[in-house]
Amino acid sequence: MQIKALQVHRVKMSVLVLGVGVCLAGWIALYALLCYTNGSCSYEWNCRLVTLFHGILTVCITAYIGYIDGPWPFTYPGKRHQISIC
Repeated sequence: MQIKALQVHRVKMSVLVLGVGVCLAGWIALYALLCYTNGSCSYEWNCRLVTLFHGILTVCITAYIGYIDGPWPFTYPGKRHQISIC
């Protein structure tokens, strides 16, 4: 049983590492695209645009999960979410 649990853990970690790598590649590609298209702006400005887009995307995803998809966070604080990921 421990061997099977270890294999499942390795698969989950592999998927997690792959997901992080894909997201990192996506943000780097967005930065490179902005540097290519905004040649008149500095590299720092393009980095700030990527950071702004990342922040807006994070807030939107969090709002969707917290207020639309999941339970109302102020009615059920600290309670377990209905959908189990593990």
